[in-house]
Amino acid sequence: MTSDVAIEVFIKELGSMRKELLTHFMDVDITNDYEASQRVFGNACNVLGSLEALYCKVLEVKTTNSSMTQLLASFETLITQRAEDYFSSDKSVQALKQNRLFNFDLLLCSKRVLADSAIFLSDMLDEDFEQKLETLDSQRQLGLCISIIGLFVMTLMFWALVLNPIKGIDNDFKKILQIFPTKIVLSNFSLKRFC
Repeated sequence: MTSDVAIEVFIKELGSMRKELLTHFMDVDITNDYEASQRVFGNACNVLGSLEALYCKVLEVKTTNSSMTQLLASFETLITQRAEDYFSSDKSVQALKQNRLFNFDLLLCSKRVLADSAIFLSDMLDEDFEQKLETLDSQRQLGLCISIIGLFVMTLMFWALVLNPIKGIDNDFKKILQIFPTKIVLSNFSLKRFC
């Protein structure tokens, strides 16, 4: 794969990543989570820690919004611009150095803020996933308990409705055998049916 094709593929991947981020977080309601909504759609610098404050200052100087969607869009634009400048240059060592230094500070700061926001969102999604797993596990345990109780109730009902009457019939038959001789009971059809 040549470098110009690789750069085009990378730029397309950045664009699709931005679109997926937008569609996913538009579907998921993150507006109740202030920090997440600021990182994705608002100004991530409002919620970043003190270590990232320097990166935010560079982004503010360059008038770039620090939301993930805007940073991915500007990152895509910068990479496209750098690729166009590289392919239109004479490709000398000096041109390569100049191209590498073009908006290097903006690229570095965007990458740092994007990485921090991506880690935060990943952790947030992990927590949500774990909570859903715990909920499903508790629902599964509840279903299992209900099934066991249902089985116990069905066993009691079977005993009360089926086994108890059979035991009563057996006791009646034993009483008849005590009153009448066994030969008469077994030879008489009417007594057999009664028993």
